[in-house]
Amino acid sequence: MEEGEKVPSEQLSRLALKLLVDLLFYSSANGHRRLWLALLDYAR
Repeated sequence: MEEGEKVPSEQLSRLALKLLVDLLFYSSANGHRRLWLALLDYAR
């Protein structure tokens, strides 16, 4: 996001919820492995 860019609060809320879910998912057992695999998958 650029400085001064207006982003609707609904979009920010969805992003915050997604980040929270990701944080909870990847902080579980073997979460570091899931995160690594997801990052490799996104790189393709």
